[in-house]
Amino acid sequence: MPNPTLSSTFLLSSAFIIIISLSGHPNSVLSAATRRRTNIKHLCSNTTYPGLCIQYLTIVPNSAKKTPKDLAKSALIASLYRAQFTRLHILKVSKKFRRIRDRGVRGDCLELLGDTVDSLCNSILELSKLRRGRGRGNDLMCDDRCHVSNIQTYLSSAVTDASDCVGEFDEFVKRKKMGKVMATVKAKALNVEQATTVALDLFCQFVAACD
Repeated sequence: MPNPTLSSTFLLSSAFIIIISLSGHPNSVLSAATRRRTNIKHLCSNTTYPGLCIQYLTIVPNSAKKTPKDLAKSALIASLYRAQFTRLHILKVSKKFRRIRDRGVRGDCLELLGDTVDSLCNSILELSKLRRGRGRGNDLMCDDRCHVSNIQTYLSSAVTDASDCVGEFDEFVKRKKMGKVMATVKAKALNVEQATTVALDLFCQFVAACD
């Protein structure tokens, strides 16, 4: 027959261990979450749009453990998604651009955002080629400095194209003839411009951190 004293002692010891484990777990989770927020705020404080930057990086899994390169890539992908989404939105509401001038803005923005998408895709591709001290790799025509220059050029072009799309609506704003559809398109294009600017800022931090 089991010894009641030993059984009680074992149960109490087990319960104590479980309580200690459970009481320590929230602290560790809280600590990780705090580090994550601190890391994100630090990176985003040096961008043009800190609030937008925090919004994007907060949803990145394990962002506290991500390298600056990983976060720059995440920002590029977020910008690419928004640019593609905005183009699709313009196509979806294209029938509502009835006037000739409206249709001209629609066409210009579709082309400009298409260029933005291309530039962002090229940036992501170039970023994947960066080796940072691990040799030149298979690309004999372009070293890290070359890739960095290419990415900066692509991202600057992407920001400019998105900004030009936003500028297409200035005339309508001055004349107070911009309806709800055009205002929505402008807001989405502005978000693309800002998101891409954040991606450029984060990339420049990554380059500075690695040089």
